[in-house]
Amino acid sequence: MTNATQLYNRLKDLSHRHTSLKEKFEEFFAATTYLSSDQSPIQGITFEQHLDEGYFKASFCGQVFQFRFSLALDQNGSSRGRVSFFGSDPADPSKPKLISTFMFSGTGAADVEKPEDIDDPIRVNDDVGAIYLVCNCIYQGLVQ
Repeated sequence: MTNATQLYNRLKDLSHRHTSLKEKFEEFFAATTYLSSDQSPIQGITFEQHLDEGYFKASFCGQVFQFRFSLALDQNGSSRGRVSFFGSDPADPSKPKLISTFMFSGTGAADVEKPEDIDDPIRVNDDVGAIYLVCNCIYQGLVQ
């Protein structure tokens, strides 16, 4: 059993880790905004940021999707960032429907399998990785 001092120190460490991982999530959002620019080959994606509340929204083809950040602990107590991806429930659009989640490390490396045509590992804080992650999630949301 953990004593009180260990518990307090662990929570203090987790608070710092949360801040660091949340910054990676904010970098993820910044990298994805290319998709809403005139230079993007995919037109029609728009974003709405709510980073102070831990999420952002992406709209495409009349549907609104939400990317929400949270801290996750594995069974060993290691912390990672978690992005939960939500769409709207067709039966009740006011209720978000979880479509998928992915995790990322302190370096930004995501636990998403990379496609053959991307050479580097998928990272939330890298333009190519972030754009792929958002497009992949949006596609998953559309085929649900």
